[in-house]
Amino acid sequence: MWSKMFGKECLTYLGKAINIGALIVLFSFIAFNGCSKFGVDETNLEQVANYYYQPGKEKELAPKKAYEFLSTKSKEITNYTEYEKYCNEGKEYKISEIKVLSEKEANGKKYGIVSVYSKKEKENAIFTNSWILEDGKWRRLSIKKLLEEAGNAFSSGDYAVALAKANECLAIDPFSVNAYQLLGFAMNKSNTDKFKREDRTMDDIVRSLLSINPEDSQVLFFAVTFSEDLSIAKNFLRKMQGHVGYSTAAFNAILKIESPREKLKFLDGIELTTDLAMLKMYAFAQLEKWNDFRSLSNNEGTFEKIKEKLEESDPSFSAGWAARLGFCFHVADDDYTARKYLEYGITRDPNNELIRKLAKTLD
Repeated sequence: MWSKMFGKECLTYLGKAINIGALIVLFSFIAFNGCSKFGVDETNLEQVANYYYQPGKEKELAPKKAYEFLSTKSKEITNYTEYEKYCNEGKEYKISEIKVLSEKEANGKKYGIVSVYSKKEKENAIFTNSWILEDGKWRRLSIKKLLEEAGNAFSSGDYAVALAKANECLAIDPFSVNAYQLLGFAMNKSNTDKFKREDRTMDDIVRSLLSINPEDSQVLFFAVTFSEDLSIAKNFLRKMQGHVGYSTAAFNAILKIESPREKLKFLDGIELTTDLAMLKMYAFAQLEKWNDFRSLSNNEGTFEKIKEKLEESDPSFSAGWAARLGFCFHVADDDYTARKYLEYGITRDPNNELIRKLAKTLD
């Protein structure tokens, strides 16, 4: 019944429910703020990083002072006016701690890897920044402008440009988590058969990211999304609980599972956010477990929460899922709620094929 009603389910949450290019730019905004000042031992990365990020302090150092600690190449890419604009983004996240993870040699240069721990209300975010040793002094590598260009190219569907920009970023910063992510997403879109380009594979990118910082929120997001082994994906997902991007990563992983029983198995023991509850409801309906479906869907405010979550997605995606849930309620003999989902779906995309089918069914 379900396959006849909906056809083959081939939704892609990545890039459909969210804008991956924008997401990566957002990720890089959060850990961007931070400053330094003269007087710090600039040969000591831990001291420099603590001045730059000011962990645990309410007041951040002025962008003008921070700009002094950008690398030469970073200043060539980003002028002070642009840098000051970037510093004003992501301020809702407060940096609580930093850790110097390692110092590495690459391309004849010495790099430092710093893990940045930040928090917004109940949501954690761990990000990774690269530093480079210039004339014996540690300087921050900032390629945000190039990442922004790569993200915009990805969002507009120009995956060749996104790939080229991502590789340009990695040539400057070989430990850029943002650049590796963009490279992977662009590879995924431009070559979905083998996930391969030149000597890089998706597994290679996952391993590279994990070797940079296995606690990084973006690294875990990528590992969940592109791990073909569901047990491995679930392990990474458990590590993401409480992190920014958690529910999106879980959604991505679950949409790769065809069997509703396997979807429920994957969801077992996972924190149930609104969009994951939506998937669980749908799986119950597919299995005709109507008591479980009603128990989950009848929670107070469920419709409004799902509606609010779908508002974050593009119109076609939102309408499609509103229709799916509408059909579920119709089969469960609850046409009142089915019509609520139909009405919402019409506001998002009245021409959506599933919405039109639902409208005919409820007439």
